Amino acid sequence: MITKAAAGVLAVLVLAAGCNHDPIPPNPSTAVTPGTTTTVGQDRTPTVRPTTPSPSITLSLPSKSSCPPDHATAVPLIPETQAEVRLLPTLTMCTNGGGTSTLLLNDDDSAVWIVDQPTGLRWTEQHYDLVVATFRAATSQVALTGLPLEPGQQMRVAVPPGSVHLALDPRVQAGWQALTLVSDTVKDKALDRLQSYLANGSSVRNAALACFRAGYNVGDELPGIIEDSELANRIENGMGLLGDTTECVQAIRVAGQDTPITVEAVRTTTRVSSWPTKTNRVLSAAKLFLRVGIRR
Repeated sequence: MITKAAAGVLAVLVLAAGCNHDPIPPNPSTAVTPGTTTTVGQDRTPTVRPTTPSPSITLSLPSKSSCPPDHATAVPLIPETQAEVRLLPTLTMCTNGGGTSTLLLNDDDSAVWIVDQPTGLRWTEQHYDLVVATFRAATSQVALTGLPLEPGQQMRVAVPPGSVHLALDPRVQAGWQALTLVSDTVKDKALDRLQSYLANGSSVRNAALACFRAGYNVGDELPGIIEDSELANRIENGMGLLGDTTECVQAIRVAGQDTPITVEAVRTTTRVSSWPTKTNRVLSAAKLFLRVGIRR
């Protein structure tokens, strides 16, 4: 997605995952100390590679009312693909008066964006919502280039808008859909206990992580292979919800020994909720981005 920064600079943009806690931007002059979340890599200035959007894709300017007082200037966005057009209404980018800081707000109910520029971003602390925290723990175990911005989250990065790039990734998106299928099932059965069920080392958390991995692996196969209407079915099959042999299903069965979650309940969630519709929509956009858009 191309962003037109307040200063008139065109930059490629893709959504990022975040929360109320600011990520730490790369700082080559800072030493790494044991136990901290800051990582320091090579001193690299983000390279912005603008693209030419399709003539049928038009610039979108978020409402200024969406931007908070400390980042009051809305930044126009130009999507790279038609699929991104469908996600634009739920994405807002804002900058401060000096154009030195960028705020990203992801108001979508399903889409996960990856902030892959600037490089080296790390969260400073664990998110208070354990669904998001579990997802971030899962993404830290895969070869993800960038920081995810989950649905309903925001990220503040101490760089100008023109230095920020966001991307869609069908693997990460499929992993999110699988993980939240587990957490949504628990919500339906015991909403008041969801956070405690997702505590570190819990059986439900282990099931969520296992199912994330199943979804992530399915995401590798999605671009250009199947019809968009079948994307949700592919996730279900990858999780193994109709059998007993996958790590995901086995972990759900273990969790069901002391919590309300069962494989049957997860299957029910896929049929009676809006999960299939949401999954098909966001995975369609993600796989099209990899086929048409820029891939770093």
